[in-house]
Amino acid sequence: MTCSIKMTPDALEDILKSGTISFLMKKHINDCSDCQSIVLDYSSHYTIPESVFKRPIEKQRLLWLGAELENADKEEVPEKVTKKKKKLSANVEEPIDELGSTPGKFSKFLAFCSRYKKWILAIGYLALIYPIFRLVIAFL
Repeated sequence: MTCSIKMTPDALEDILKSGTISFLMKKHINDCSDCQSIVLDYSSHYTIPESVFKRPIEKQRLLWLGAELENADKEEVPEKVTKKKKKLSANVEEPIDELGSTPGKFSKFLAFCSRYKKWILAIGYLALIYPIFRLVIAFL
């Protein structure tokens, strides 16, 4: 993904002089790996105050590169092991829960509920309101 802002170290320095970064700029930096690398390079040479990101730059760095830093120390998994796992996983049947449905069926149900969420909520709301109206009319 290319960066639409084209941040340079000089532009970053100008932004940091204000003491805080705007919400949209902070959101862009969190989403853009190019701008993150510029900020991290700048932070290796100069100090960035905590007020900029509302946390120390070391913690911000862990938020941006946490998974990469954690996995950098681990060894590469040999291909033979992954091939064996693929063969084993192909032979294993899907687990069945207490209701007798497989996880695939449950995810289809959740997708259905998510798709028709407004209709389901409207019908449920009307199912609660209708008896209340009947009681109110009966007492009048």
